[in-house]
Amino acid sequence: YREQKIGEYRGWDLMAKRGDSGGFLSRMKHPENDALIIPFTAETDAGALASLEHHYKNIPDKMDRLQTTQRQLEGELSDLEARYAEESPHAAEIEESKTKLEEIKERMLAQATDQPPATEPEPDEMGMPRRPMDPLDPEYDPHSTPRNLEAPEGNSSLRTNAPKVIKTAVKAAEEFGVKSPVRVGVKGKKRKGFFKVRPEVIRIKVANDIETVVHELGHAIEKAVWGWVKGSPWVPPEQSRIRMAEMVRLGKALYGDKKPAGGYKREGWAEFNRLWLTAPEEAQKHAPEFFKWFEEEWLPNQPEAAQKALRAAQDEAVLWFSQGSLARVKESMVDTQTAKKRLERAWAKAEKVASPEYTYEMLHPLHEIARYAEEQFGRPLEADEDPFVIASALRKNHYARVDEMVNHQMIDFAGNAVGPPLKDINPLTKGKYEDFWAYMLAKRAWALWTDPRKPEGRNPGISLEDAVQVIREVETSEFMAAANKVYHWSDQLLDYVSEASPNFASIIEHTREVDPGYYATLHRVFDEMTERYRNSGGAGQGDVLQRLKGSGRQVKDILQEMIAGASKMVRAAHQERIIEALVKLEGVEGMGQFIERIPVDKVPVAKLTIGDLIDRINQRLEWEGAGVQTGGFFEPGMLEETMTFFQPAKKAPSGKRVIVRYNPDTKQPTWYEVNEDLYEMFETMEPYRLPAVGEWLAGKPTALKRAGTTGLKASFQLVWNMIRDPQTMFLQTQTKAWAPRLLLTWADSMKDAFLYRITGRRTPALDTFVRLGGEMVQPLAQDINYTRRTARRMHEGKVVVVLDPRNWFDYFRDFIQFPELAPRIAELRILAKEHGIDINQPLSEKDSYFLMLAAKQVTTDFTSEGKISRVMGRMVPFFNAQIQGPRATGRAYRRDPARFMGRALQMAVLTVALWMMNKDEDWYTETPWRERFLHWQFETDWPEPTIIRLPRAFEIGMLFAALPEMALDTWYRKDPEAAKAWADTFIDVLTPGFLPVLMEEAIAQAKNEDLFWETPIVPMGELRRPAEEQFNEYTSKVSIKLGDWFNVSPRRIDHAIRGIGGTVPLDLLQVLGLGTKEMKREPTVSDLPIIGRAFRREGKMGTRSRSVDKVYDLHEEAVIKGNSKKNPETEEDRQRRLMLDDATDALSALSYVRRFTPESVKRQQIQALRVEIAREAITASEQPVTEEVREHFKAKRKRADIAETRSEVEGGRAGEPKDRSDAIRQALIKDPDTDWADLYESLEDATFSRGRSWKDFQKRFYEIEKEMEGSE
Repeated sequence: YREQKIGEYRGWDLMAKRGDSGGFLSRMKHPENDALIIPFTAETDAGALASLEHHYKNIPDKMDRLQTTQRQLEGELSDLEARYAEESPHAAEIEESKTKLEEIKERMLAQATDQPPATEPEPDEMGMPRRPMDPLDPEYDPHSTPRNLEAPEGNSSLRTNAPKVIKTAVKAAEEFGVKSPVRVGVKGKKRKGFFKVRPEVIRIKVANDIETVVHELGHAIEKAVWGWVKGSPWVPPEQSRIRMAEMVRLGKALYGDKKPAGGYKREGWAEFNRLWLTAPEEAQKHAPEFFKWFEEEWLPNQPEAAQKALRAAQDEAVLWFSQGSLARVKESMVDTQTAKKRLERAWAKAEKVASPEYTYEMLHPLHEIARYAEEQFGRPLEADEDPFVIASALRKNHYARVDEMVNHQMIDFAGNAVGPPLKDINPLTKGKYEDFWAYMLAKRAWALWTDPRKPEGRNPGISLEDAVQVIREVETSEFMAAANKVYHWSDQLLDYVSEASPNFASIIEHTREVDPGYYATLHRVFDEMTERYRNSGGAGQGDVLQRLKGSGRQVKDILQEMIAGASKMVRAAHQERIIEALVKLEGVEGMGQFIERIPVDKVPVAKLTIGDLIDRINQRLEWEGAGVQTGGFFEPGMLEETMTFFQPAKKAPSGKRVIVRYNPDTKQPTWYEVNEDLYEMFETMEPYRLPAVGEWLAGKPTALKRAGTTGLKASFQLVWNMIRDPQTMFLQTQTKAWAPRLLLTWADSMKDAFLYRITGRRTPALDTFVRLGGEMVQPLAQDINYTRRTARRMHEGKVVVVLDPRNWFDYFRDFIQFPELAPRIAELRILAKEHGIDINQPLSEKDSYFLMLAAKQVTTDFTSEGKISRVMGRMVPFFNAQIQGPRATGRAYRRDPARFMGRALQMAVLTVALWMMNKDEDWYTETPWRERFLHWQFETDWPEPTIIRLPRAFEIGMLFAALPEMALDTWYRKDPEAAKAWADTFIDVLTPGFLPVLMEEAIAQAKNEDLFWETPIVPMGELRRPAEEQFNEYTSKVSIKLGDWFNVSPRRIDHAIRGIGGTVPLDLLQVLGLGTKEMKREPTVSDLPIIGRAFRREGKMGTRSRSVDKVYDLHEEAVIKGNSKKNPETEEDRQRRLMLDDATDALSALSYVRRFTPESVKRQQIQALRVEIAREAITASEQPVTEEVREHFKAKRKRADIAETRSEVEGGRAGEPKDRSDAIRQALIKDPDTDWADLYESLEDATFSRGRSWKDFQKRFYEIEKEMEGSE
């Protein structure tokens, strides 16, 4: 420091010689000890320079001597303090030394401030003596801005408030490139606020203190524009003598003779900023030259956005101080219930809800911190330095890692195998599990009762006598060996936790020192207290390592509690590792906007009277024969006075977002204040569960629907998902591999995953993935109770596997999801090879994070979630998946735009080539839009004429396959309908549902409408029937039976089963023979189990057609228009509607006939006929409908009705005739030789025949008989 100051003094000498240093610096203070070390008056005559030079030469010698003396005294003082700490009675010596030290310091000050000889100042250019700069206006108040007391004349409606002024000013600073959060809380009575340079945080003592905030923002802007240079950036020749002097005066007005640590000019700049923002006329008055430079030179050269923001901040601040006292008081009062305030709160809440933390990533604050640190470092963070990478890689993995520890192998923090699993005790305890765990509990109880550190012992809930007796009865060599395995496993678990950080390592070390041994988890059953705690809203997770204390309550199941405790400890270790990485970045410049180190609160730990304190001191010093006498100085009244002793608080007060860290060496806490989102981010490390009632009403139904729709559906997992995943991997991979290598590695990994699920054998890559906790990334993993499952698996043998139905379900769920593993394992394999990571050797912690996160993100990362999506994902089956899918696509694009677009272009080229092949085919033009956009379709004649459908990945397929296909088709057919259909499908694919499962089903039942397909649950034709008779040939037998028992519609029961459990429950009923009644139909390739889904049902035309769908849409529009009173239909509209009535009736009737036609070829012919009728109807609707056209479609309808009746009669499904015509048709179909008179006589009592003359009946009979000729 001394060498630095001497260099500065010589610099001033040179400036004095050049004649460009004016004014004076009266004194300069040492920033550490306030020593006044330099007096200086800058003059330019030779005598003054000589005096100054002589004066400066003597200063280093003086300083050396004085500082040597100071160091000697401080050393003596340190020795005395150390001796005092060893309980020696040397307080008097210490006080004497302190006094002596103060005297020496005073001597140092006096000698260091000797003034050089006075000299006469030389005259200036005008012949007048040079004088220092005039002082500031005596009325200038450095701590307050002039403010109007009365409202200004004119428009008094303009108002502002203090928070708005501060917000605008902070925003202005951000435009200069510095984000300085303003926080309330300053220690020290005299400090109004300060700017923390390195973290770039502004602290103020009083909330909404505008003057202090804008002053400190001046420092922030200085750092943003010039950096925090030593001394100040305002030096010649950039700044003139006059401008520098003006800044010095402004700084001195604040600090007087006590020079601030940053110097007068630095504080003068900040004070000028305060004046310029709050009272620009004052700034011009007290610093005219600097004001001119600021306005004309500096500000115009700043970015335009920064200029505008700073001017806007000035307008707001000036308005606050000029609006008058009444307005300021009114603006200081907040009515939270006004419409404006409610709207502001709603908007702020909406902005918050739309933030990344709420929508898709709770760890987003860590991502911002890491990216900011990379900007400051000028390099990417390594995986083990990046808290976002660490947290993303470890999120929710603790359950899978503990399962690995228990049932497969013990692992370290990097996922490397380090020992045997807990399951190895099984051969030693086979058939005696209860005896073994009773033995473990007894051994632990004996250790607690006989702990030498606790003479009275700790009550573990078992008496010492019972513990000894149990040990005598059941202890065997096998139990002793098994117990040693448990102790060794527990010890390795503590090793895992200690690897998280030095902080945890010291805790583990202490735990091992005080633990009495024979460890067994002893979590008590506090049912009543637990219930009260939950009812009070408690959500804490407790300590990682419980205190050693006794209890007489019952002990929970030891194995399950040991596994639950292990999961809790592993999760805590993961969180600790994240915090460790986060705290290491706290020292980065500007990191205060995210995390800021703050002073630790002091809390009282003891209160003693002075008399009690003296007694305790005397007891300790008694052995030295010394002590404190209470006579003399200590008056009797003083001995009764109370002293309070404080120590650093170990826990932050409630409501304060503080992370507490402990120094393993000093055992002292350090506090770091973080923002709300960062504080709450650790909630995402644990799978979310709704409150108990919500879990039963929403959580469990959602898990059931998710499993029944996709997770447990074989055709989805083994066909649809297996085809979509390679597409996603191709675009989202981090590797540089070409498509053939990716596909081959994926196929090989698929084989490995299949064999793993069948045999349990693992390849090195798969073993690495599982050891790192990769099982938790699967879509159904979040719905599993891993603690119970892990405990059940540990003790399962071959007999248990067969007898326990839960194991059947576990096995099927794990097996059916094996395709999910393939792309992740392939990604891990290729990346490890590209980065030189040998997965056959132990992984480093950095490599484990890198590989785990890459495997998670190569497709959809089901562990990622936002604050809202984690809740909604528990209530709505695929809510989070529909958010994380597009996010993964965007992340892949940002990672490497060129490579991503290159691969996307390959997908587009293949799609265009396929479109060129199909564009003129009838089946292609009739394919519904949604099916066309979501699938690639290939025409084939083997094994039968049909269409092979391959699903496209959702977001990627819609953008890079469906979009170019739609564009080309629109151009080729000159039909804009494709663009609208694509937009509707794209929005539908990207938009998640918002209704919980039970609520959605309740609404559907109330509306009698399937909300997905927009079709009636019970058709209109069946609503007239009794509820228990509302079913058809597709209704399950179980639902029909239940409907008969409870007088409920079987159709509604089937829909409820599908709506809550997906399609798997109905598939299971079909397998058990309780599903739909099997129809005699000629099977097709689409009827094959599992793979049949890849083939279009009913041949090339399928069961749905764009033309048929369009006719129904046109009919719906015509009916709506026909019912309109505001715009009544014309006669032309009416004829069109009647024509469409006939057409849609014909289409519906033919659909019914097709359904019950057993021959496949005939079904395809009927569908072709439906398409033909639909096309004719579309063409007819585009022009005025003539009588001839009407008759044509009437004939179509009549023939279709006859075909429907024939199908019903021949299939034995015909019920009572609906009308006279239906009765005649049924009779003629049954017996073509039926006589009309006999039929009339048999139907005489029928409702539809009463009042009808036999001549009318005869006429109608002959008409229908003629219609039926050739209707075959």
